Amino acid sequence: MRHPPAEILMKRKIQFALVLFLLKMTALPQLSTCLAQGTAFTYQGRLSVGGSTTNGLYDFTFTLFGTNSGGSAIAGPVTNSAVGVTNGLFTTTIDFGAAFPGAYQWLEIAARSNLAGPFTTLAPRQALTPVPYAVFAEGASASGISGTVPSRNLGGNYTNAVTFNNGANSFNGTFYGAFYGSDFIGGDFVGSFIGDGSSLGGVWHTGGNYGTTPGVNFVGTADNQPLELRANSQRALRLEPNSAGAPNVIGGASVNVVSAGIVGATIGGGGAVNYSGASPNNVSAIFGTIGGGRNNSVAADHGAIGGGHDNYIGAAAYDSVIAGGSSDSIAATATGSAIGGGNNNTVAGDHGFIGAGHNNQIGAGAYDSVIAGGASQTIVANATGSAIGGGYFNSIGASSSSVAIAGGYQNTIGTNSPYSSIAGGLVNSIYDNVYYSTIGGGWANFIQINSAGSTIAGGLSNGIGTNAIDASVGGGDGNQIQGGANYATISGGFLNTIGAAEAVIGGGQYGTIGAGSSYAVIAGGSSQTIQSNSLGSAILGGEHNTILANTLEAAIGGGAENYIASYGSVVSGGYSNSIQPNAFCATVSGGSFNSVGTNAANATIAGGLSNSVAGSYALAAGRRAKANHNGTFVWADSQDADFATAASNQFLIRAGGGLGIGTATTPPGGLRVHTGGLAVTGASSPNYGTNAGVYIEWGATQGNVFAFDYGPFLPRPLVLNSPGGNVGIGRTPTANALEVEGNASKTVAGSWAANSDARIKQDIKTLSGALATLERVRLVSFRYSENYRREHSSVGDRRYVNVVAQEFRDVFPNDVKSSGEKLPDGSDEILQVDTYPLIIYSAAAIQELNEQLKGKEAKIAELEQRLEKVERLVTSNNAGAK
Repeated sequence: MRHPPAEILMKRKIQFALVLFLLKMTALPQLSTCLAQGTAFTYQGRLSVGGSTTNGLYDFTFTLFGTNSGGSAIAGPVTNSAVGVTNGLFTTTIDFGAAFPGAYQWLEIAARSNLAGPFTTLAPRQALTPVPYAVFAEGASASGISGTVPSRNLGGNYTNAVTFNNGANSFNGTFYGAFYGSDFIGGDFVGSFIGDGSSLGGVWHTGGNYGTTPGVNFVGTADNQPLELRANSQRALRLEPNSAGAPNVIGGASVNVVSAGIVGATIGGGGAVNYSGASPNNVSAIFGTIGGGRNNSVAADHGAIGGGHDNYIGAAAYDSVIAGGSSDSIAATATGSAIGGGNNNTVAGDHGFIGAGHNNQIGAGAYDSVIAGGASQTIVANATGSAIGGGYFNSIGASSSSVAIAGGYQNTIGTNSPYSSIAGGLVNSIYDNVYYSTIGGGWANFIQINSAGSTIAGGLSNGIGTNAIDASVGGGDGNQIQGGANYATISGGFLNTIGAAEAVIGGGQYGTIGAGSSYAVIAGGSSQTIQSNSLGSAILGGEHNTILANTLEAAIGGGAENYIASYGSVVSGGYSNSIQPNAFCATVSGGSFNSVGTNAANATIAGGLSNSVAGSYALAAGRRAKANHNGTFVWADSQDADFATAASNQFLIRAGGGLGIGTATTPPGGLRVHTGGLAVTGASSPNYGTNAGVYIEWGATQGNVFAFDYGPFLPRPLVLNSPGGNVGIGRTPTANALEVEGNASKTVAGSWAANSDARIKQDIKTLSGALATLERVRLVSFRYSENYRREHSSVGDRRYVNVVAQEFRDVFPNDVKSSGEKLPDGSDEILQVDTYPLIIYSAAAIQELNEQLKGKEAKIAELEQRLEKVERLVTSNNAGAK
């Protein structure tokens, strides 16, 4: 252990003082024999710092002087380092050599904390008592003292040692000076002893003894009698033996008492003989303890009272403790209980605990209960395992086991309400028979009878009514969950009310959910109402919104003054929107003054102003759109005029600036589709049966399909079915990209063009044998069968020319394929031919004929030349003959 340097202690005005123990001679048995051996002697002292005892290691110097101040040193200084000091006491050995001739000498002492700073000299010097002078006795001779010495010859001063060891010696008178020697054996000592007796053996020294043997050397009685220690002739400590070997210890005033027959009891002190009369402490049970104080009483085995006054532990309240305070009591049979202090606190239940405070009470049978402090707190009988943390006038009713009130003022948990708790606040109440319920704090909140498992987190004047199981109020002011509204929740707000099970109000003010509207929700807002029997309905926000009675599973998202009277319906928000009775599953998305009429089930108003729907499955949006018939859709632009349906299942759009799909550039009053195209599936015309298609009607003499860009106002190409499907004109296409029912025409003659660029071809070969190939093709004329004409009205009853597909396939197999159309009897698919090869082969055949013609023309020319020669020869011959 390290300590501050001595000079620092001096600067702090902390003063060392060394007090030597004096030896007091007493008529005790011999304890030790001290013979003069060597020149070292043992020194004992007490060291205090600033008036208080100290502990640790200190360094000391010892210097021997012949005067009590000034003068020159006779011997020393001797330095002893790291001397242990315990509770101020220390013992060390000093050796000045043969420096004790018999004259009076004084010891000067200096000290410092271990190895820290300079030494501090202590004042005054200490006078050395005779023990060190015994060193001189080692060389003395007794040869000059023998026989009987007349009394007249014993006068004067004797500087040499004298030994009296006859038990018949008698000393009468006054003894002055130091007592030299190691033993006092037998004899009598009458009169006064003046001196320090520092070397007297066989006695208890006031400075402590050395060489004692525990169990052999003791202070006390050797028979079965009490031992008392008195101060000013008044008993201050009494030790009472008993046959159990568990002596009673009675400290303090003489009026303190341990009852007869009690063993192991302790009274540490306290009590008074005359302090407002006698004030005794009393232990009347085995191993009972009173630490101090007055008028305290322990009547239970192993009970303990630490102090205070007028505290009491009753009989059979075994192992109980009162730490202090006044007028605290632990009733009989309240075993293992404790009171930490305070005033007028009472524990009557086993293992109960009151920490402090005053006028607190734990009733009988309220086992394992706790009141931490406060005032006038009460845990009534049989409320086992309950607790009150603090505060004032809080109470827990009978049989309300395992409940807790953390603090606050005048909070109450009623009878038979186990496992409930109040965290704090004031005047909060959990009524009788309310299991597992909680009030977190606040003021004047209450949970009424039989509302088990309910919770009020805090706030002011919030309440949960009778039989409202597992209901919750998060906070706020004046919120009420009415009786029977099981599992209902109000998160907070002001003056909200729920009268139905499993309903929720998230907050806001003046919200109301009526009786029978289970599972309903008001998320917040002001003056929202869900009337009775509207199960599963919800209002998410806004103000003055209403869901009428018997309107199941309806919802208002927000806004103001909206109302719904039909189940499954929704008003998303806006102002003064309404859904009338029997308009089941209708929707108003927003806007204002929109209305879904009576019986308009599954109707929708997407938003806008003053729109109405009177038909089921209808939709209206925009301004003054009127969907008056079932299955209608009406979208009206901003014009301040009604735009209404005239019949069921109409789709009406009023768009004065045009209608664009994928574009904002539109033809006035028309439709423009920018990207993605226009897909029509299943459309039909009222004027053309039920066939699907796109119809251009309403008084036009013809229908037009065209592509036109209204941006630069230019015509564009028209592409039909570019993703790859077939196109039919007058028929359903089955096998070809374009199929026509009947004839087709162009304004001028010409054939279809096809890509024939050499750059897209390979393995090019000239046709040969075209004439031979064409000779294999039979060209026929025919009439179509009656059954076929019946299915194709465009086919007339006349003769047609073509080829026979089965025969044509033998010549041109790649140009005959199935049409995808069945024969009239449905037995097989009809074959179709591509006669285009006939054109190419016919041209090739003409080329072949042309080559043949050229050869024949050359042959003819040759023959003509030969004929001409013959004719000339004939002519010449004829002329010669003449």
